[in-house]
Parts: sequence; structure tokens; C-alpha cells
Amino acid sequence: MNQTNSNDEKIFNVVNVIFMIFFLAIIALPLWNIIALSFNDATDAARGGIYFWTRKFSLESYYTVFENSAIYNVY
Repeated sequence: MNQTNSNDEKIFNVVNVIFMIFFLAIIALPLWNIIALSFNDATDAARGGIYFWTRKFSLESYYTVFENSAIYNVY
């Protein structure tokens, strides 16, 4: 069984791939920004300007959140 794609199908596939890459970027970049901010020092993150990578790596924010026992009792 030999299948060949018509020009319309090829154009559709190219446009579909471009759309999916664009959609992935719209979803992934803000998520990556949140991850980068969460691993940055809190006072440095408040200054702004952090988009893709941390300037001052710190886990202090995670320590602060998980030290609070009320986080486990949300209800």
C-alpha cells in the first residue's frame, strides 16, 4: 500500500507543526519562568528581570514553605 501526500496535505502538516510549536511555546515559557523564579533568591526575584535562568540560586523559598506545618492542613 503506497500512500502519497497531496500538496494540500503537506501544506496542512507544515502549518500544523508550526502552530503546535507556537502553542507549546505559549504554554512552556511561562511555566519555565515560574520555575526559574521559584529557585531564585526572593529579594533578587522581587527586583525583576528574571525570565529564563536564575541569577542567585536559592532553595530558601522552598524551605520557608515546607517549614510551615499549616501547609499540610489546607482544610
